[in-house]
Amino acid sequence: MSTKPLSELIAERAYEVYQKRVRSGIPGDQHSDWAQAEKEVTEELKKKDAGKPKAPESKPTPPAKPEAKEPPKPAPKVEPKAEVKAPPPAPPKVEPKPAAPVAASPVKTVVAKKAVKK
Repeated sequence: MSTKPLSELIAERAYEVYQKRVRSGIPGDQHSDWAQAEKEVTEELKKKDAGKPKAPESKPTPPAKPEAKEPPKPAPKVEPKAEVKAPPPAPPKVEPKPAAPVAASPVKTVVAKKAVKK
Protein backbone atom coordinates (compact mmCIF):
# COMPACT_ATOMS: atom_id res chain seq x y z
CA MET A 1 0.00 0.00 0.00
CA SER A 2 1.02 3.58 -0.17
CA THR A 3 1.93 6.11 2.45
CA LYS A 4 -1.49 7.78 2.29
CA PRO A 5 -3.42 8.34 5.51
CA LEU A 6 -5.80 5.54 6.48
CA SER A 7 -8.90 7.72 6.05
CA GLU A 8 -7.87 8.56 2.48
CA LEU A 9 -7.35 4.87 1.64
CA ILE A 10 -10.78 4.02 3.04
CA ALA A 11 -12.41 6.91 1.16
CA GLU A 12 -10.94 5.72 -2.15
CA ARG A 13 -12.06 2.13 -1.49
CA ALA A 14 -15.55 3.34 -0.44
CA TYR A 15 -15.91 5.11 -3.80
CA GLU A 16 -14.94 1.92 -5.62
CA VAL A 17 -17.50 -0.04 -3.55
CA TYR A 18 -20.14 2.59 -4.40
CA GLN A 19 -19.46 2.40 -8.13
CA LYS A 20 -19.62 -1.42 -8.08
CA ARG A 21 -22.86 -1.36 -6.06
CA VAL A 22 -24.58 1.12 -8.42
CA ARG A 23 -23.54 -0.82 -11.55
CA SER A 24 -24.84 -4.04 -10.02
CA GLY A 25 -28.10 -2.44 -8.83
CA ILE A 26 -27.49 -3.53 -5.23
CA PRO A 27 -29.33 -1.40 -2.64
CA GLY A 28 -27.21 0.43 -0.08
CA ASP A 29 -26.00 3.80 1.06
CA GLN A 30 -22.79 5.69 1.75
CA HIS A 31 -22.54 4.38 5.31
CA SER A 32 -22.61 0.75 4.24
CA ASP A 33 -20.09 1.52 1.47
CA TRP A 34 -17.76 3.13 4.01
CA ALA A 35 -18.12 0.25 6.48
CA GLN A 36 -17.31 -2.31 3.81
CA ALA A 37 -14.33 -0.28 2.56
CA GLU A 38 -13.02 0.14 6.10
CA LYS A 39 -13.21 -3.61 6.70
CA GLU A 40 -11.42 -4.42 3.42
CA VAL A 41 -8.64 -1.87 3.91
CA THR A 42 -7.90 -2.89 7.51
CA GLU A 43 -7.82 -6.60 6.56
CA GLU A 44 -5.43 -5.83 3.71
CA LEU A 45 -3.16 -3.84 6.01
CA LYS A 46 -3.13 -6.65 8.59
CA LYS A 47 -2.08 -9.16 5.91
CA LYS A 48 0.77 -6.91 4.80
CA ASP A 49 1.93 -6.39 8.37
CA ALA A 50 1.84 -10.15 9.01
CA GLY A 51 4.21 -10.79 6.08
CA LYS A 52 6.80 -8.30 7.27
CA PRO A 53 9.61 -9.52 9.49
CA LYS A 54 9.29 -8.11 12.96
CA ALA A 55 12.01 -5.84 14.20
CA PRO A 56 13.87 -7.32 17.13
CA GLU A 57 12.50 -6.05 20.37
CA SER A 58 14.95 -3.77 21.98
CA LYS A 59 15.15 -3.43 25.68
CA PRO A 60 14.54 0.06 26.88
CA THR A 61 17.73 1.64 28.07
CA PRO A 62 17.65 2.76 31.64
CA PRO A 63 17.94 6.49 32.15
CA ALA A 64 21.49 7.69 32.57
CA LYS A 65 22.57 8.34 36.12
CA PRO A 66 23.08 11.99 36.81
CA GLU A 67 26.70 12.91 37.27
CA ALA A 68 27.76 14.05 40.69
CA LYS A 69 27.97 17.78 40.51
CA GLU A 70 29.35 20.22 42.98
CA PRO A 71 26.68 22.22 44.70
CA PRO A 72 26.45 25.75 43.36
CA LYS A 73 28.48 28.29 45.25
CA PRO A 74 26.46 30.97 46.96
CA ALA A 75 26.79 34.41 45.45
CA PRO A 76 28.93 36.77 47.47
CA LYS A 77 26.92 39.03 49.69
CA VAL A 78 26.99 42.65 48.68
CA GLU A 79 26.44 45.07 51.49
CA PRO A 80 24.07 47.86 50.55
CA LYS A 81 25.59 51.32 50.48
CA ALA A 82 24.29 53.78 53.00
CA GLU A 83 22.06 56.23 51.26
CA VAL A 84 22.35 59.85 52.11
CA LYS A 85 18.94 61.44 52.09
CA ALA A 86 18.42 65.14 51.69
CA PRO A 87 16.23 66.75 54.32
CA PRO A 88 12.66 67.36 53.23
CA PRO A 89 11.97 70.84 51.90
CA ALA A 90 10.70 73.34 54.42
CA PRO A 91 7.01 74.19 54.11
CA PRO A 92 6.34 77.62 52.62
CA LYS A 93 5.84 80.40 55.11
CA VAL A 94 2.29 81.67 55.27
CA GLU A 95 1.71 84.98 56.94
CA PRO A 96 -1.65 85.35 58.64
CA LYS A 97 -3.98 87.98 57.22
CA PRO A 98 -5.12 90.69 59.58
CA ALA A 99 -8.68 90.23 60.74
CA ALA A 100 -11.19 92.55 59.11
CA PRO A 101 -12.96 94.88 61.50
CA VAL A 102 -16.46 93.74 62.36
CA ALA A 103 -19.04 96.45 61.98
CA ALA A 104 -22.25 96.43 63.89
CA SER A 105 -25.20 95.41 61.77
CA PRO A 106 -28.08 97.92 61.55
CA VAL A 107 -30.58 95.06 61.15
CA LYS A 108 -32.33 93.96 64.31
CA THR A 109 -33.02 90.33 64.86
CA VAL A 110 -36.61 89.55 65.76
CA VAL A 111 -37.38 86.33 67.52
CA ALA A 112 -40.86 84.97 67.02
CA LYS A 113 -42.65 83.63 70.05
CA LYS A 114 -45.00 80.74 69.90
CA ALA A 115 -48.49 81.29 71.01
CA VAL A 116 -49.40 79.12 73.93
CA LYS A 117 -53.00 78.01 74.25
CA LYS A 118 -54.56 77.98 77.67
